[in-house]
Amino acid sequence: MQELADIVEYDPDGENKEHAKNALIQITNWMFLPSSLPPLQMGISEQIARELISKFIIEGELNDGLVLGEAACNNCRVFLTKNDRLLSANRISIQMCLINADLGGVFIGSPSEWVAVIKKINTEEKPKSS
Repeated sequence: MQELADIVEYDPDGENKEHAKNALIQITNWMFLPSSLPPLQMGISEQIARELISKFIIEGELNDGLVLGEAACNNCRVFLTKNDRLLSANRISIQMCLINADLGGVFIGSPSEWVAVIKKINTEEKPKSS
């Protein structure tokens, strides 16, 4: 949701801003809930974020790692983003780092990657049962 808020605030494209604003207004209709972690988990998220930035997210910012740490602390399984720094990072290494910290391994992908996989899953032939 932070990415949507950033688009509303900083994107120069007015149409993008409007779409992001509408998405934020309607986000609870899609059963998305804002993350609110207790202080201990926020501290864990920050430690994980610093490790991710220093080892796996090239030219990443602290927020890039924080969103992944917070997602993992919330047991998020799928993290969709258009953030190039996250998408160009070694995503398997990030998952392994999160698992090593006793958190869930978050699948990181772009919306277009997710749509392509879902389409393939839904169109592949099923094996015939005997």
